[in-house]
Order: sequence, then structure tokens, then C-alpha cells
Amino acid sequence: MAFFTRKYEVFVVLGDPGDEPVWTEDRWSLIAPILDPLIQSARGPAGVRSIQLRAGPGSPNQRAMSFGRIGWDGQGRSKWVHAASSDPPELRPFFISTEVWAPSPKTCEREGQSPEVYVAVRNEQSMPGQVVTFNPIFLIAAVLGLGAPVRQVAEAVAVQLHSLLRVQCVRAWGVQFGSAGFTNAINDLCITGLFKLGPRSQNPPSAEMLEGTWEAF
Repeated sequence: MAFFTRKYEVFVVLGDPGDEPVWTEDRWSLIAPILDPLIQSARGPAGVRSIQLRAGPGSPNQRAMSFGRIGWDGQGRSKWVHAASSDPPELRPFFISTEVWAPSPKTCEREGQSPEVYVAVRNEQSMPGQVVTFNPIFLIAAVLGLGAPVRQVAEAVAVQLHSLLRVQCVRAWGVQFGSAGFTNAINDLCITGLFKLGPRSQNPPSAEMLEGTWEAF
């Protein structure tokens, strides 16, 4: 079976932007235990990737932060989750996204098989203080037949996010492109492919702004 052909249940939740961000310690400590049974059901240990920016010493320019290896455990979480800080806003990290692969991306690449579980959370704000009508984008994908309560996990996350929109679909990891490649992968959706082209933060979130066929859950 090719890397991209396995089918997945995919759940997308758009959260309430008025809430404290889910990447803060207080919020993530509530969400991580919900996700944990799903993550642990994968064939190998999970790996985490996070993209964040921070101003350098004596400079207002934002630079990408380096986290090194991040595991799905307390030590790994402490690397990327935002703890309470007395720093002024301009010196605090600016969160862009975090993704969880179970098993890790390196394992998936080595074995030539997509992950059993993939989770992504993305900041809808492109700059600090930007007004948006939803935040964050939260995606949960699990391979069909995993045997874990995927829908219940997605529903519990949606409750924690005070969801403004929650939809689901079944699809392959990617779409074949050429003789051996693929495009439109699940791990790209939070960046491109989930939303139709055009502005999306002027109106309340709705299924009409999404590409493809989705249904509420």
C-alpha cells in the first residue's frame, strides 16, 4: 500500500477566539489527556513539531524558535506550550502551529507508511492582535479501523474549544500526483486545502468556507 492511500476519519474544529489560546499551559493541560488514548493507540511513539517565532535579543525581528526533538510527554510539552510569563507581549513567543504524528514523522518515513493518528492546531491570527472570527483551527485524523474512540475524542476537544464549527469527513491521506507522488495531504490541510480561496475572517465560520464535502458531527 502506498504511503498516501490509507483512509482516515478527519475531524476539524474551529474554536472561539475569545478563549485563552489552547497552546497555553492551562488550556493544553485539559486537552492533552483527551488526546492521549488516541495517540497511545498508534503503532509507535509520537513525535511533535511546533513552529513559533520570537524576537531576538535587542531586535524586534521575529525569528523561528528551535525546539529540538519533542516527544509526547511532559518534558516534550514543556518545550513548546506557553507557560505563564511576565514578559511584555512583544517578547513572548508567537505561536503559529503544532502537529503531532503518531508514530513520529521519522518512523513514518522510514517505514513508508502514514501515521495512525495525526493532530494539528494552528493559530488563525497571522500577526499578534489581529481580529479573527475563529481561533484556533484544530484537526484530528485517525486511520479507519484504529479501534479507538476517535469521534468521542473529537467531540470532547470541541467542547473544550467552545467550538463555533465542527465538521468531519472520510478521505485518504493524500491524492495521487504523477506516477508515485501525492498532494493535498492531511498534514497540509491547516496550511492549504481546507479553506476556499479568499478572506475568511470577516464572517462567522460556516461549512460554506471549506473546500470539499464535510458534515457536522
